[in-house]
Amino acid sequence: MVRELIVLAQTISLWFLVAIAALGAGLTLLNRMRLRRVLLSWPEGRLMGYPLLPTVYLLATFGWTAWVLYAHRWEQLNLLAPLVLMGAFWFFWALLASQRVITDYGIVQYVNTPHRSIPWEAIEDYFIRQEARYTRYTFFYSLPGPEDRERQRLELRVPNSLLSAFQRIVRIKVDRRFEYALERAYGREMLNE
Repeated sequence: MVRELIVLAQTISLWFLVAIAALGAGLTLLNRMRLRRVLLSWPEGRLMGYPLLPTVYLLATFGWTAWVLYAHRWEQLNLLAPLVLMGAFWFFWALLASQRVITDYGIVQYVNTPHRSIPWEAIEDYFIRQEARYTRYTFFYSLPGPEDRERQRLELRVPNSLLSAFQRIVRIKVDRRFEYALERAYGREMLNE
């Protein structure tokens, strides 16, 4: 009787965690779908673009499932099913949440907090540093608001496969604004000399 109650409590708590992971994945998917005029996006996870902890957890549960199937320990499948489902939802949630999204309006740092996006007009300066598998863009920006306009910094690791597309976007959205400001300050003739 006590063992059955413990198993029931364990099962209920596992399925509750699956429901939370599914809710998080669903809300993140809705937030990602709400973003308009997406120009470019890429995953920003620590494990070759994938989120580290959900990937390790999912691989561990897949390994455990393979061992259970190999050893014919069918009674453990009731425990594994919610763990694998929770891992899959967590992985999907983290993969979508860790994406860097470039829109026509600016840079979305986190999909679940789109109000913290950085509009292109807020970027004041940037520099580029080339690395092995990616190019690191460091943007300096100031957001208008009641607080002191302190300059903030955003670092983006742009994969080399998307570098030319990202450079084209930055050239159109940021560089043209800088060129126009220089031209207004010094005049076209002075800049061409």
